[in-house]
Amino acid sequence: MNKYIILSLGSNIEPRKEYLLLALKELEKYLKIEKVSKIYETKPVGFEKQNNFLNLIVIGDTELTPQELLKKIKETETKIGRKERFRWGPREIDIDIVYFKNKVVEEENLIIPHPERLKRNFVIIPILELIPNFVDPQTKRPIKEFIQPDQEVHPY
Repeated sequence: MNKYIILSLGSNIEPRKEYLLLALKELEKYLKIEKVSKIYETKPVGFEKQNNFLNLIVIGDTELTPQELLKKIKETETKIGRKERFRWGPREIDIDIVYFKNKVVEEENLIIPHPERLKRNFVIIPILELIPNFVDPQTKRPIKEFIQPDQEVHPY
């Protein structure tokens, strides 16, 4: 039984760390934050000719629905200064809903669990830091089985 709401935060435009910290402050307004991982530095995925990302994972809870949470997250990204560029391009801040308790959502603007979660060490490694035996609710397998040997993730 997954009782967690897990968000992934990332930034690769300076000041990267400050953008992450600002996002945490904003998230506290509508998410009861229970745990925050260390910050990790990772190479970009998709479009590789850009700065490395700083990433972290947040575990929390909220009374909001997944769609309401997504709306608040988009408002937070805009408030912090995110500019829309191209897919997988540079970002001041990027906040993704990775898991929302045991909910499965498949809507045009929102898919939960996040479809790329098990392909990204910058999601898997920080989750394992906070919940070492975390089992993916969809595959029913420990997420440590999905660590990608070719993706480096370094504590920042």
